[in-house]
Amino acid sequence: MAKDRKNKHDQEPYFKGISKKNYIQKTYEIIQRDGIGKVSIRRLADELGCSSANLYHHFSSLQELLFYSECRTLRVYIDAISEAEKQWKGARDIYIGIWDCYSKVSFQYPDAWDIIFFRYDSEQMRSLFHDYYSMFEEDLRVTSSYFVEMLEEPGYMERDMKMCQMCVRAGILTEENAILLNRQSCMLYKGYLKTILDLEPAEEEKDKLRKMFMDDICSVFYHLIHD
Repeated sequence: MAKDRKNKHDQEPYFKGISKKNYIQKTYEIIQRDGIGKVSIRRLADELGCSSANLYHHFSSLQELLFYSECRTLRVYIDAISEAEKQWKGARDIYIGIWDCYSKVSFQYPDAWDIIFFRYDSEQMRSLFHDYYSMFEEDLRVTSSYFVEMLEEPGYMERDMKMCQMCVRAGILTEENAILLNRQSCMLYKGYLKTILDLEPAEEEKDKLRKMFMDDICSVFYHLIHD
């Protein structure tokens, strides 16, 4: 009889009012505790006490759920720039400082950045980010209006262009060089992040790569700006 009840339990969908936020928070907990490779639809169903099919009431796929869950990691980046901006003076400091914060956090969590910024096109990301922050408004903690404007853009290239345009308005960068800076900075970043994802270096080697990246960013930036 117990076996019959178990089979019926496995075969029939059962729901317990599990919300979208419940899924996101539980997935984030698993990632932080055991790593992203340990997230599965079956494990989520077991830990949340619901049917595996319940996930598809809220998400189109497990990858989409992972996107939402890894967005929680962006809080670390937002906190970093909110703290670092207290020391920045002018467009030069802001541009280099943002890349410094961005590389520091994203190189620490490369899998999260890969899922968030390299799996969807800009319009898909815009929709997903809008939905995420409608649920987790507390995650968007910034003090400066230009950071809010930057973070409203979905992709890292669009976000960097906002900062390049800030440099144009500050009179240190031409429109033509803003386009060059945006392309070169973002392609450099993508190359470094993909290297970290492919090689999975130890922390010491990762720190060396981040220093190389920042040296390269500074070299490109100071070559293209003018006093």
